[in-house]
Parts: sequence; C-alpha cells; structure tokens
Amino acid sequence: MSMLMRQIVSVLFVALVFSLASAQFNQAVWDTITNDNFEDKLSPQAIAVNGYEQFHLVYAKNLNTGRVQLCYRFYDMLAGFSPEIIADSGNNIHNPVVASIMGDEYSEVAVAYERDGDIWVCVNDIPPGEWEFQNISDFTNGDMSPSIDYGYNSPHYAWITYDHVSYKIAYAHGEGDTIFSEIIEDSELGQFGGGARPFIVVYENSPHIFYRGLNNSAYNIHHAYKTHQDSSWIIEYLETPNADDYSVSAMANDLGDIYVAISGNDGWGMPSHVYYMVRAHSSGAWTAPELVTGAYSASNASILYRPGHQLYIASCGISGNIYNGNVYLSNNLSGSFETQLLATYPSVTQPVLSDVIGEYGVLVFDAPIGGESSQDIEIVYYGPQLNGIIDNEQPPISFGLPNVYPNPFNSRTKIAFTIDRPGRVTLDVFDIAGRKVESLMDKDLPVGKYEMTWNADSFASGMYFYRLSNAGNSVTRKMLLLK
Repeated sequence: MSMLMRQIVSVLFVALVFSLASAQFNQAVWDTITNDNFEDKLSPQAIAVNGYEQFHLVYAKNLNTGRVQLCYRFYDMLAGFSPEIIADSGNNIHNPVVASIMGDEYSEVAVAYERDGDIWVCVNDIPPGEWEFQNISDFTNGDMSPSIDYGYNSPHYAWITYDHVSYKIAYAHGEGDTIFSEIIEDSELGQFGGGARPFIVVYENSPHIFYRGLNNSAYNIHHAYKTHQDSSWIIEYLETPNADDYSVSAMANDLGDIYVAISGNDGWGMPSHVYYMVRAHSSGAWTAPELVTGAYSASNASILYRPGHQLYIASCGISGNIYNGNVYLSNNLSGSFETQLLATYPSVTQPVLSDVIGEYGVLVFDAPIGGESSQDIEIVYYGPQLNGIIDNEQPPISFGLPNVYPNPFNSRTKIAFTIDRPGRVTLDVFDIAGRKVESLMDKDLPVGKYEMTWNADSFASGMYFYRLSNAGNSVTRKMLLLK
C-alpha cells in the first residue's frame, strides 16, 4: 500500500476533496485488492452487483509461468472478501466478465471468459458453492471477448466470432441444455474486428448489443437489438465527433432507457474523447452525443447511472495511441459533465465503475503499482471502506470501528486502529492543502488495539486527513472539524 500512496500522493488529497462534492463517492478511500506481484487484468464487466450488500469481482491473473488463473472474489458486507480460483490452466484464459441476479426464489452468478478460442461459462448459486462449466460457443475456434448480462432469470451473452474470413457478433441466452445461440450475420466488424469488444445489456428479455463496427470505411459504435426474442435483429449506428470510436460501456435503468459512454482511440497524436448518449425506451430515439472529458484525451470509459439521471463515467488517459496512466472520474451533478484527474500511474488500461454498497459507487482499475513492469499489475480500489478489502495473504494495517469518532467533531476526536504487525507506527495529521500540521505518534508498537485523541483547539474548522503508517503500509482517511 505504501507504493500506491507514494505514486498518488500528489493527487490523493484532490481526489478525496472531489469525492465530497459527490454523494456517490462520499467517504471514498484508496486501497489495493490484490498485492501479489503478478499481472492482474480486468475486463469492462469485471464487477456485478448483488443487491446493496454484496458484489462479485473477476479478473485474470498471469503467473508468468505459462499459466493464467481465473480469479473470483465474492464480497459480503458482513463476511468481507472470499477469494477463489475458478480455473487454472495454460496461458489461454482471457477477458473474464461477470453478471448476477438476486431474487427471493432465484439467486445466481455467471462468469464468462475466453479460453482456447471458445467462450466458456461457469455458473454458481449465491452464496457461491460448486461451479458448473459449459462451452457455449460452437461456431469456430476464433471466439473471443465475451460480454454478459441477465434478463429475467437467465444470462445473455455476446462475443466476437471469427471464421478466418470475417468477424461477426455472436449471441446466446439460456443455461445448460436450453442455450440458444446465433451469429448476427449483418454485423460487420471490419479487418480490426478482433478489438471490437461487445457490451450487452438486457432490458426485460430484449438484448441490446453495442460493438465497434465498420460503417462506410469509418469505425463507429453499432447497436444491435431485438424488440423481443423472436424478432429479427435491428442494427443502427451511433456517431460521435471522434474520428474513430473504439469502445463502449452501457447501462439500462428500470424504465428501459439505455445510457452509453463511447470512447475514441484515434492514435497518432489525434485527440480522442469520451461522449455520452442516452436512448429513451419510450421513443427509441438517441440524444445527440455530449462531450464528457472536456480537454482530456481519454478512452475505455465505464458508465454508472444513478436514479435522477445522475451519471458517473470513469476513463483512462490516452496520448496518441498510448495509454498515459491517467485515471479520470466525470459526473454531471452540476448539470453538465465535470472531469477530475484522480490518479496517475505508468499505465492504466481498464477502469470499471459499479454501484455497490447502497448509495456508494466503486471504481476499480488495473495498474502497475511497483513501477512500469507488466509483471506487477494489481487491482486498485477507490470507493467506500470495506471490511477485508486487502488480500488476506498480506494484511495491511487494520482499523477498529469506528475509525475516527466523533466525525464531524468539535475540537477533539479519537482515532482507533489495530496494528497487525509489530514495528514503527506513525500517525500524522494533514490539512486540506496536504501540509502536515501535527504528528500524533512516532514510536515502536507491538501488535494490538490502540486509540489516540487529537486535540484540535488551535486549528481552524475544515477538512483534515490523518495518515497511519506501519510495516511499509500506509492508509489515509479524512475527518471534518466543525467549531
């Protein structure tokens, strides 16, 4: 964690202050979910929400020995994270995605991934038990980049299929012996179709598939959909001012309105931006594209919709055709989109937003924590503090509950924490500008629970941060002084 804090120290305080203006990311903290010096890679649908108390996370772990593991983590507010390796094979597991459904009589999680040129699915009950595996692609040995969503009580899938002549979009729905699959013959992905990466959302039982397709020698985001399961596919084009639209993220609300974030990737120094559009379910009409990222060049956006047309869009920076490591978070809470630089790393390729715990949102992305090495890419977390967020193999500093109380406070507050490793412990307080204003502790401590009181009589009202460091780990939290 200390490496993470060192790399983002210049923007951490800005990020935390920015979160105060957004109820969705109020009380956001930074952490790492993985910390194992391997290459952990996310896909655009790496998180699935299971009500307001649970969520699922999947990613591929490259062990650098010719083996890739399909990793899954189920988070429960009461029990914390439950890590699990779903599959372990040669270097042929890619692009895992996850979806879940929660009901009184039917609760399930499904994971789809690419393996040996096929699309595999594994399904499990909630809470997870035994996984059931199935190969759902029977077209060619060139199937890749799956996407997944639930409609009614069964999962729907979309992926790219290649028959050594052309790239098309394939679609399937159902489970077990009742899976129905087809190729959307009119989907034209062009010679670069392998990078189209579809994104599927399902409203009621009607699939909507978004993908990068070829349209009159230009690449735009295409929208293929059915009005019901027995109808023919309808395909339309979504155009933005980008010269080349590269990727798309989509989300449907309870009324069937569909919100999309479209990213460009023009390369060769040409500016690329993220645009937002919405399709009204009642009319089927799309709004004109609205610029999200302003002057920032960005790509691989992930969209999160909240009731009241509140939108959050995360994206990663791009310079020419190179990811520059910037992580952006945009929202429209002020009536138009505002974009904030959250952090900068040597490289970031895939941020993923999700609506996880009640009113709170979570952003995860893959980044090289220890430097530029592709063999040390971890999953970075920005969101509400969760029980057991850190990898159990390397426990960081943990905190008693509450962390700081009262908060907000008048003149005095107490900071409670637990030290899991003996050693030097420092506890410092910083002001809103990032200046250290007081040192509360700097001494060797054994393992145990501790509590410190901060007397802020001589300090002005405002936001402050306390940072606790121990055994190479460092965690920062905020507190509000009101007089």
